[in-house]
Amino acid sequence: MRADAPREAGCTWVLRGRVGLAHVLGGLALFFFGVEVLTGVLLLAYYRPSVGEAQRSVALIADEVSFGWLVRAGHAWGADLLVGFTLLHLARAYCSHAYAGPRRWTWLSGVFLLVVLLT
Repeated sequence: MRADAPREAGCTWVLRGRVGLAHVLGGLALFFFGVEVLTGVLLLAYYRPSVGEAQRSVALIADEVSFGWLVRAGHAWGADLLVGFTLLHLARAYCSHAYAGPRRWTWLSGVFLLVVLLT
């Protein structure tokens, strides 16, 4: 494939150089944040946080609500993957020295959001 082939196919820009899978970690973290919001809203419809009702409401979600088990599993896995991809994203930014220079406030806001995410 020639270097100018994407332009001939109608693309106006081409990714070049060092762009790879490590550069999509922030987007994956954002995607799993959206999964957490969506599944959290769906679980909110049936979950009752009181001491006497919590176990019954979880059993109701898992056993009687259509695809409730899938929503609960998606919420649990989404939380784990959100933390994992966020840590990987910040590790990549740290290793590539993206915390220095004009990106210092971006780095500090990312570290702050990680602390918020973990609390």
